[in-house]
Amino acid sequence: LLDDASDAVASFMEKVVLPHVPPEALLVPDHFRVHRLYTREVDACITEHLPLLKAVHKLYKAKDRTKYFWIEHWWALLDGCRLAGPHTGVEKRDAKLLFSWSQMVVSDELRRRKRAVGLMFFDFVEAVARLADFVSFMDEEQLNTWFWREQGLDSQRLQRLVSQPGRLGRPRLSDSTGANVGLPATLQTAPSLGDSPVTDAPTPGTGPAKLAAGTTEPAALAGGDLYVQKLLEYFRLVGKDAGKWRRESAGAVSTPTRPLHVKIELLLKWLVFHLKEQWGGKDETDCARKMIKTATMISGGIEMA
Repeated sequence: LLDDASDAVASFMEKVVLPHVPPEALLVPDHFRVHRLYTREVDACITEHLPLLKAVHKLYKAKDRTKYFWIEHWWALLDGCRLAGPHTGVEKRDAKLLFSWSQMVVSDELRRRKRAVGLMFFDFVEAVARLADFVSFMDEEQLNTWFWREQGLDSQRLQRLVSQPGRLGRPRLSDSTGANVGLPATLQTAPSLGDSPVTDAPTPGTGPAKLAAGTTEPAALAGGDLYVQKLLEYFRLVGKDAGKWRRESAGAVSTPTRPLHVKIELLLKWLVFHLKEQWGGKDETDCARKMIKTATMISGGIEMA
């Protein structure tokens, strides 16, 4: 028995409370920064895409004319770019955790309340990096392998499939039940291999990266756009079973298996694709320019504390 109250409380916390709290509650935010974020490769990746990140940070908070990126701005970004939902595993709880882990400690939370509950620009960059680690998108090679193994589509037939006009449209991929929402009726279920000429079984021996005999070269798509179209098609096909196929390294407390800069690059391709849909622009640079212009129009060029 313990005869000191402080020892009793400490023992209770260590033996009764801590073993039963969710692992997210024990996460130390600095661990991600030291071991994942603060690397030369991530720095080079962020520097390359800095104009886009600055444009996103500026635009999504423009209506409030504030220099701080609030949780509602963060959710608007995730929801608008189709990053929230069962297909990515990012629910509101996860979005809040990623946001809060990216906040720096504020010495006086009463006098500096807005700073305590908001993100400055590089806090926002950290949140994007944490999001990339969380969703852990498959790269294009892994997607090609999945489509070959599960759907019998080589890369050329897959490109023809995802390049069809209006294939996926703009609506949300799925609701909380995993059912497709707002898609044409013909896209509500995964097609069988005989439903369309682009989904015929490939010629034996062609492999996932080779063109089957007798097929024609599909119209060229930008590399990032083609990757995102494949990823969208993958999410559409797996539907409510997205969690079953999600990488083991996805999630808030999973052990990462790839460098962070690789995941950030994949996430930024997704962001660029959807931001171009919303704000226009022929490429990442042009889209960032249009977003900055729109943000200035909305805020009047004013950012208050």
